[in-house]
Amino acid sequence: MDNMEDRIFKYIVGIVFLCSLLSCEEKLDNYDTETCWLRFNLSQLADTLQSRSFVYLGDDAETDTVWIDVKTIGSMKDYDRKITFTQVMTDTTNAEAGKHYIAFDDLALANAYVIPANQIKARVPVIFKRDVSLKNMDVLLEFVIGSNDDFQPGFVKPDRIQVWLTDRLARPSNWNMYLDYYIGSYDRGLHECLIHITGEKWDYDYLYDVLGFIIPEDSWTYTNDNYEDAYFQYLIGVWQQLLDNEIDILVCTTLIETGVDVRNCNTLIIENADRMGLSQLYQIRGRVGRSSRKAYAYFTFTRDKVLTEIAAKRLSAIREFTSFGSGFRIAMRDLQIRGAGSLLGHSQHGHMEAVGYDLYVKMLGQAIAAARGEAPAPDKSDCLVDITVDAFLPEEYIPDAAGRIEAYKRIAAIETTSDAEDVLDELIDRYGSPPKSVQGLVDVSLVRVTAARVGIAEIVQRGDQLILYSDIVGPKQLGEVMEKFPHRVLYNALGRPYFSLRVQKGESPLVLLRDVVTLLPGAQGEKEK
Repeated sequence: MDNMEDRIFKYIVGIVFLCSLLSCEEKLDNYDTETCWLRFNLSQLADTLQSRSFVYLGDDAETDTVWIDVKTIGSMKDYDRKITFTQVMTDTTNAEAGKHYIAFDDLALANAYVIPANQIKARVPVIFKRDVSLKNMDVLLEFVIGSNDDFQPGFVKPDRIQVWLTDRLARPSNWNMYLDYYIGSYDRGLHECLIHITGEKWDYDYLYDVLGFIIPEDSWTYTNDNYEDAYFQYLIGVWQQLLDNEIDILVCTTLIETGVDVRNCNTLIIENADRMGLSQLYQIRGRVGRSSRKAYAYFTFTRDKVLTEIAAKRLSAIREFTSFGSGFRIAMRDLQIRGAGSLLGHSQHGHMEAVGYDLYVKMLGQAIAAARGEAPAPDKSDCLVDITVDAFLPEEYIPDAAGRIEAYKRIAAIETTSDAEDVLDELIDRYGSPPKSVQGLVDVSLVRVTAARVGIAEIVQRGDQLILYSDIVGPKQLGEVMEKFPHRVLYNALGRPYFSLRVQKGESPLVLLRDVVTLLPGAQGEKEK
């Protein structure tokens, strides 16, 4: 009965809320929650550029398929939604639809190019054709997600995919990662020799599956992310060998501190245990004794080494608390040894240099406000700004690196319009008239202060839309904004609340953003007044 009354109450509150919105003088005509976006769902950056050769598929292969993962952003629907790919035409993209690949709008692919009902992702094929021209030339296909009635292109990078296609022996896209370290850059003759000697294809899959685990870490290049997956798979194999009793001794780092369960291990030896924290020692000790077998943990340190008082207390504590469920007592003992930190009290730990002077001053202000029972003042770092604007200090303007760092610090400390004017005057006196990018950097810093003051947590630009996320700013606070910018305001209260404005052609996003935030209640703080 109580649940029924709660549900009825919620319905009444919802109806009252909707009625209040409908009765407002200013209607949010652009309110829209039905828009859905589609983006590429790539696990590796290497997937954005692939090299495909029919040579590796044999003489009988007529087609080759590249599978593309896509994911939706927005509401899930109870019907199939169409996926649209659009070829990007440039001076270097020479793939021809129907000749080198099956066209994206071909009816044969209609059933494959959909997001199924009640699903948010799909894997769709791009099918390449073995044309005779590929014997003498390489072709490049570049494509993006196109707009249709179901989706708009997503705003998550990367937003396009490139595929090189040939019917000749070609360099695999991961050759540089795995073989440059040993045998140098790619050479077609060398490639043919490796194939002839080993009988392997030495294509992308072979390099990834076989060589990905054995390349020294210092030879890895960070242009691709697939080394992480390869190394992860290698670690899985090692752990499986340990579980299967194929290896008896494992030498490792503190990586095993948490989350590792190897029940057949019953002996643990920790080297230089005096250099580790008490909670860390406790967690590592827990890796053994996880079955019915009696376990042993040996904590060692260098012979004849004089331990510090704290190190001796840690080792004594880990030896003392061995019973089941002693984690809490270990934590309390650790607290007794290290003490509890307090920025304004007598038990202060650490040094200001560890966090930097600026962060220390911020933390000190927050601690003083908390001690007084006051809410901490808004900080511009609480607001993230990501818009299309030049905002940096060019080396040509301030050649000295130390001078640029000092200028960045001065600009970051801007709180008021007068501060911004003082910074610009100082830069003009020292380096001359600032370029547009410097003025943009100052304006962004000033906008961040105002935005944080009115309760805006994040500002991003997606195409021609400025999106401002805030849990504080609602329809009531947007009255002046909607009055000055009619039919350009959209408010969304679902999920993470935000409001957005459309940037008109030729309009500066930064100027528009500055005008908007200054119209919001509370924009004129005490310092500005």
